Amino acid sequence: MNYKFFLLLLFFKIIIGCNNVEKKERIENKSIEKSLTIKVPKEDFDEFFTKFRSDSIFKFTRIKFPLKGFNSDEMGTGSEQSIYLWDKENFIFYSVEDFKNQTTTDIIKEDIIKSDSVVTYRRYKEDSGYDINYEFKNIKDKWYLIYYSYSIF
Repeated sequence: MNYKFFLLLLFFKIIIGCNNVEKKERIENKSIEKSLTIKVPKEDFDEFFTKFRSDSIFKFTRIKFPLKGFNSDEMGTGSEQSIYLWDKENFIFYSVEDFKNQTTTDIIKEDIIKSDSVVTYRRYKEDSGYDINYEFKNIKDKWYLIYYSYSIF
């Protein structure tokens, strides 16, 4: 009887010991997985915007067409509540001059309004009707153009 009891006790000890090894391996694997997960930092808007303004190839990786916006040439006055959908060709045609250095004597002003996830860039001439707006949104830690408004009245 003692012999059977001893074998039964030995059997349970082996089962419990194996279970502890499996738990330890799972804990170690989770620890390794956590240490391998690398958090990519949120993209800095100023660095993004500098590249967006100067690199047309990069620019188009950060725009999904059709792009929502406003186009005074197509929509006319009084229809600012309507949404214009920019295709790539029209966007290129209208936006090509937006970031070039102006050689005229007109004073062009720029405003940048920032929040955590949305930035609005505005370029305009006071009292002229010229008003360009870019709206960027941070999506999965990268900045994307989500709205473009071209107004010349």
